[in-house]
Amino acid sequence: CLLNRLRKRTGIRDLAPLHRIDRKTAGLVLFSVNKKSCALYGDLFKKGHVEKTYQAISANVPAAGKTSWIVENRLEQGTPWFRMKTASGAVNARSEITLLSATENRARFQLRPITGKTHQLRIHLCGLGFGILNDNLYPQLQPECGDRYDEPLQLLAQMIRFKDPLSGACREFISQRRLLW
Repeated sequence: CLLNRLRKRTGIRDLAPLHRIDRKTAGLVLFSVNKKSCALYGDLFKKGHVEKTYQAISANVPAAGKTSWIVENRLEQGTPWFRMKTASGAVNARSEITLLSATENRARFQLRPITGKTHQLRIHLCGLGFGILNDNLYPQLQPECGDRYDEPLQLLAQMIRFKDPLSGACREFISQRRLLW
């Protein structure tokens, strides 16, 4: 995995992931390099003090009218174990979704997760009827196949912003990667 490759390449044994993304998601990943301060940064994520922005492309275009949604539900481990599902019970997953632009056959969305559950954005967008282009897990699990580099999942972890717990400075990281719009 990325963590092991970075540890091997840098020699930093204390590397710890702070912001992780699915292997097929493009964009920003953050690691801590200092064991002493790692928990301070991890707490920012746990307490919801990190602003995260993603973009996604869907082949399903919303009807004229509504351009923003707030999705709140409960996500739990599904079947098979690597898929998540919505369930009844207390809300544990929240996302803000905004339509940025649309053509006849594509829609580009901005996604702002308020919480950070596994596959949250994929499920929330899919639940609205706007499944992410080239998603092999949602809405239907596709047969296992090798990596399709010519048809990547159109989900991008675009921006992460937070107040640094050590310096108090605003930290902002922006991916230069772009989706296939």
